[in-house]
Amino acid sequence: MSWFPSTGGGGPVTIANGADVVLGNTSDAAGAATIMGQVEQINLNGASSATATITSTAISTSSFTIHNATTGRKGITIYNDSANVLYVAFANAATTSAYTFQLPSQTLYECPAPALYTGKITGISLTAAGNVRVTELT
Repeated sequence: MSWFPSTGGGGPVTIANGADVVLGNTSDAAGAATIMGQVEQINLNGASSATATITSTAISTSSFTIHNATTGRKGITIYNDSANVLYVAFANAATTSAYTFQLPSQTLYECPAPALYTGKITGISLTAAGNVRVTELT
C-alpha cells in the first residue's frame, strides 16, 4: 500500500504487506525522528464483501457463544441490545473477570477491516436479559 504525505514534500511512502506502521515519534540509529502527514487513501485489498449473515442470540449469565469461528471472516459487528454491560471474549469462554472488552448497553462494536480475528467469540452478562445482534461479513 502507498500514500502521499499531504505536507512536507517527498514522494509516496510504500508499506510492504504485513509491515508494521507507527505514526508519531520514532527513533533510529541517527536519533529521534517524527513521522508526520495525513493519510489520504488506504486500499485494503480483499476486505470487501458481498455476503452478510445476521444473527441474534439471547444474553446469558453463563458464558455463551456470540459467534462461532469463521475462517473466511472479513468483518464483524456486535451490538449489545440490552440494558446491561456485555463482557465479550475472543476466546472459547468469557467471564466477568476474563474478557477482551466490555460492550456497554445499546452500543456497537465494529471489528476493523480486514478482520484479524476469525475465532470463536463468546459473551457473558450479570443479567440474563436482551440480545446480542451480530452481522458477519464473509
